[in-house]
Amino acid sequence: MTEKRHPLGIYIHIPFCIKKCAYCDFLSMQADKQVIDKYIVSLEKDIDKTVTADLLNQYEVNTVFIGGGTPSSLSEKQLQRLGYALQSIFQKMKVDRHGAEITMECNPGTLNNDKVKIMKEYGINRISLGLQSADNRELELLGRIHKYSDFVYCYELLRRHGFDNINVDVMSALPMQTIETYEKTLISVAQLNPEHISAYSLIVEEDTPFFERYSQDDMLRSSGKPPFFLPDEESERIMYEQTEEILNRYGYHRYEISNYAKKGYESVHNIGYWRGREYIGIGLGASSYICRHIVDVDNNNSCSIDSGRCTTVRRFNRTRDLNKYLTNDFGEYETENLDINMQMEEFMFLGLRMIEGVSINEFADRFGTDIYKIYSEPIARFERLGLLESASEGIIRLTKKGIDVSNYVFEGFLFS
Repeated sequence: MTEKRHPLGIYIHIPFCIKKCAYCDFLSMQADKQVIDKYIVSLEKDIDKTVTADLLNQYEVNTVFIGGGTPSSLSEKQLQRLGYALQSIFQKMKVDRHGAEITMECNPGTLNNDKVKIMKEYGINRISLGLQSADNRELELLGRIHKYSDFVYCYELLRRHGFDNINVDVMSALPMQTIETYEKTLISVAQLNPEHISAYSLIVEEDTPFFERYSQDDMLRSSGKPPFFLPDEESERIMYEQTEEILNRYGYHRYEISNYAKKGYESVHNIGYWRGREYIGIGLGASSYICRHIVDVDNNNSCSIDSGRCTTVRRFNRTRDLNKYLTNDFGEYETENLDINMQMEEFMFLGLRMIEGVSINEFADRFGTDIYKIYSEPIARFERLGLLESASEGIIRLTKKGIDVSNYVFEGFLFS
């Protein structure tokens, strides 16, 4: 039966932080120990109700991603309970968890020796460590709780406990950031030799303290005028370009618009998102993306995205209301049924985020039609503009020029 199972990702949301960063618009919050304890109890019930034996007869969990918030802000006892729940998933599946990629997000300033031991004991084998900047002034402006020295301590602690798959997050276009300080961040991180680096440009999101402080600055920059606090448009462009240049120098290859890895250390979980694979979300506000007819799957697993015969996919979220979740409301909210056209759109604009591009054969297998029959006009148009190219191995991908204006290209693959 195992060989017939389809791959499934699981996302587990821990929405708690010691302090919410000034730029963050994720579903996260501060909470006291009693609230977090109650949340972990509800999370255990959510996992038990959602990840059933029937589900695991049809799907094999190949990735788990524990995100937030700051999962590493949990206490040692809370982390242990999370570990028990994680173990139960693989016990139900009757497979060795060591074959799966199990990632946990951590922030400097929230780890200690005991926590890292617990994480290792319960099968966490990939860490995503949120640095953002090696400049302490920039960290303070972001509202981070740590200094660069705290990051180095946590990184070295993880290495001493045998973690050999670590991602580090960095950010560009920060308030008061210069080309020189961003270069220092990239080089400082690359010299530590993590397996993976995610490099994002700051987006000033509404309903955050940053929007109140810098939205006017952001508009000035977008209009080509010099901003007061954010780097200007030219500096932002140089930072973007130097990311790939510097990280290539240290042996990292760019495999997605914002992600770089040593060979063999690409994020399997995130590639699942970009390739349109199915996943289940557990926890407050967590999102799921799965075949609508999963409850009707027959013994041949004939209805799954990967089988190429699932005509409608369902996307839904858990409640974003903490009080509801703490009363064990695990219902489906904001449910959306994605028809074939919507699935094709997402296949293109998510798949093209990958540097290797989208497969012509995979498109045909999944949707039962030729990619050129559906998208001949935008493909031809973007090829003429030098933004897309068709590779000999049956791949359509962004050119370097296309990567720089990727959002413009993605819009060309929407039906309306």
